[in-house]
Parts: sequence; structure tokens; C-alpha cells
Amino acid sequence: MQAGQRRRVDDVIRAEADALWELLRSTDEGGHGAHVYVCGSARFAAAVLRALTGIVPGDGGELLRQLVADGRLAQDVFTTYLGHAQQGPRFEVSDLAQHNTPDAGYWMAIGGAVFDVSEFIHLHIGGPHIIRNHVGLDATAAYRKVLHHAQAEIDAQLAMYQIGHLRRLQFGARWGVVLTEDGLHALPLEELFRTWVRFVYLLVGMENALTADYGFTTSVATSGEDPRELTPFKAQYILEAHRRFLVSYLDGLVQEDLRTLWQLTVGFCDPHLDIRSFDTDLADMSARPDVALVRHCVPAVKELLLDGDDFRRAAALCRIFARVDVQLLRELKTAALEGIRAFEIHEADVVERAGATLLNAARETLAAVSAYYRRLAEQARGHGITAADAVVEEAIPPDRGLPGHGGPLQLPD
Repeated sequence: MQAGQRRRVDDVIRAEADALWELLRSTDEGGHGAHVYVCGSARFAAAVLRALTGIVPGDGGELLRQLVADGRLAQDVFTTYLGHAQQGPRFEVSDLAQHNTPDAGYWMAIGGAVFDVSEFIHLHIGGPHIIRNHVGLDATAAYRKVLHHAQAEIDAQLAMYQIGHLRRLQFGARWGVVLTEDGLHALPLEELFRTWVRFVYLLVGMENALTADYGFTTSVATSGEDPRELTPFKAQYILEAHRRFLVSYLDGLVQEDLRTLWQLTVGFCDPHLDIRSFDTDLADMSARPDVALVRHCVPAVKELLLDGDDFRRAAALCRIFARVDVQLLRELKTAALEGIRAFEIHEADVVERAGATLLNAARETLAAVSAYYRRLAEQARGHGITAADAVVEEAIPPDRGLPGHGGPLQLPD
């Protein structure tokens, strides 16, 4: 028996590229339709898959997706995962939050580690939407809720996509005094940072959900239809999603989360500033005719949908709703990330060196909401919707909850 030459697995795959490609090609294309079984460590498995994508003509990622779809790819992956969260490059929260689009790529954080799931999103056995809902943010809670952390084979496969870890900021023992409705409270500076991070993650989660909702309009909902066509069915779906955005997303975001962010930031950065100024500005904005028109024009657009002669006008407004709603969330995220970056740059000295930046970022978020209402009102008027057409829609009833879905079950009297 003669000793073999030591070679890296990816080098072997590239050396045998032509023969492997003939094996992997489907039988419909004249190949052998071979099955692939990868067994080894997470790093080994990642190297094998990367090498396979490099030996095929065209999009190598599409090969892996087709193997999964055909049931021809199986993996048995293990890893020594303890401590990996602190290995590799360090990333900031501001980096993570921007990776939730096809152009930027899809990242998520789990247990302090950062993963690039841009390709895995196409391979996930539960479908891409589950991954897409959690990109750009910390998905640790969702990951553990389904007990993935307790399944070694899943944890090992996840390690194949790790690219680094989130940097932990150092705030020392810095603290401040904040004023809320409950009185004065001493608060660690780290808690103020967490409040900003929670706000950004909330925006990212809303952006993911809304993008998924409006993404339905570019799919084929009825056999034989052009996916680019906005049918009355899809237009109705947009209207419901837009109404949900106004009532369930935007109201809570501004009246609760942004308000809390403002109160705590003022407490740290400008103790002489009246925290009630936010409520005053919010009340002034809410009293403007633009806001009333936007809030009550959904029923008017529904009426246009029912009138065949006015469908084109209704469809144009629906497209505007979808575009402007997503645009607002991205503008809010951009403003909030200015605050996050101030923490990342200055850490324990952020109040002294960038307090004005934090306050300005919080102000810009409310200004973006005000500009959103102004833009939508202008578009509504431009398409013939006026205050006389806008009516108050029937209120959404309280959520009675469903067993097993997190809501309280209220039995009838």
C-alpha cells in the first residue's frame, strides 16, 4: 500500500471538476443525477459546498438550491461550537441592521455570533420567508424558541455561515438620571444604548414584515396571470397591509417606542430640555389636515376599487402606499442608526461627545413621520382624494386572542 498525497478537499473537487459536473447534472440534462452526501466539521462542509458552486457553469448557488429541491443533498455536520461567538471579525449593530435586503445581503446574529445567510435563505427547509423575517437583527430568541440550540446538527450547520461576532461596547459604570411619568430614575448608560438598539431592531423587523407583505404583489396569485399586474385582489391586499401599517405599526412606534427613546435620551443628554416637547410636537403633527386625510383615505380608495372605471386611479394609489410605507421605515432606520453609530464611536463618552447627535437623531425620526404624512396627502390629492372623500373607517375590533397564538382567550359571556 502506498501513502497518498495530502490534499485539501476543495483542491480535489476543483481538480475533478469536469467529472463531478457530469455526475451532478440532472438526468434531464444528460448527466447522472448523482446525490451528494457531506459529512464532517462545519468548516469542512462549508469548504465542500463553496468548491462545488465553483465547478459549475453559471450560478453555482443555483446548483445547491436545485440539489436541495431534488432531495439530492444531505449533510451530517458537527462542530466544536463553544467560544465561536468571539472568533473572527467583529461587527457593529449598525452593520447588522443594514443587511436585510437582497442588494446588501442577509445577515443575522444568534448568541453574539454573526451569520451571512444570503445563500442559506434559499436552502432552508422551512422556506426563505422564515429566515427573511429575522435578517438584520438579533434572532437569538426566535432561534431558541424553536429549540434549534438544543439540536446539535442544526447548530453545527449554522456554524457553516458564521462570519464573525458582534462587538460588545464598553460603558463602564456611567449612568444618568431620567424623568418619566413614574418619576426620576437612575439608569445605566448601557440601558440607554439597549433602548436605541431595541428601537432599531423593531424598525428592521417591521421593514422585513412589510417587505414580505408587499412582495406578495409581485407573485402569481392566480394561474396564468402576469406577476407584474396589480389585480383588484392584490390591490385589496395592499390596502389591508397599508391600513395595518398605519394602525398597528406606526401608531405604536411613534406613541410608545419613539416617545420612550426621546424621554431617556433627553434625560442623559440635556436635563434642561422639557421632555413634554415630544408630546407637543406629536400633537401638532396629528392635528394637521394631512394626517387626517391619510388616516381616512383607505375607505375612499376601497370605493375606487369597486368602480371599474376608477380602478387605474386606485391601483396607482396602492402602488404609492406600498412604496412610501417601506420608504418611511428605511428613513427611520437611517436616522436611528446615526444614534447607534454615536454609541459605537464614543462608547462611555457618548453623552459628552455626541449628546447633540443622539437628540438630533431622535428628532429626525419624528420629522420623517411628519414628512411621510405630507407626501402621502399630496399624492392622495393628486389622484383626486380630498377631505370630503375621506371617511372614518370602522374601527378594528380588539384582538380576542387565539389558543396557542399568544393572545388571551376571552370566552363569551
